Amino acid sequence: KQWYQRRVAITAGINEQSLDKQRVSLIEVQERENVTNLFKEKNYSRVVELLKPMLDETNHDLKTDYAQIPIRHKNLLILLESLKKLSMMENCLKCAEVLLHEIVPFLRFT
Repeated sequence: KQWYQRRVAITAGINEQSLDKQRVSLIEVQERENVTNLFKEKNYSRVVELLKPMLDETNHDLKTDYAQIPIRHKNLLILLESLKKLSMMENCLKCAEVLLHEIVPFLRFT
């Protein structure tokens, strides 16, 4: 009986972790869709407002977060194009620099 109770407790913990991961993943998908829709609607200022903090991430560790690399690159490209449309050239150059520094090493290893 104790073995069964432990097994149930472990399974419940795993299921709870799995649900939490799925919830976080769903939120991330909704955020990406929101940004994509804003970009398609040409609401570039809102896109910049949402994505610009990505440029200030100094501790973003791409080496340990492989699953997020393509998403981050896509978001940086959307941010870059939005900054260009808004004629925010200094920020546009900064974004391009961040994107190049991140994407070149990634392309070497793929």
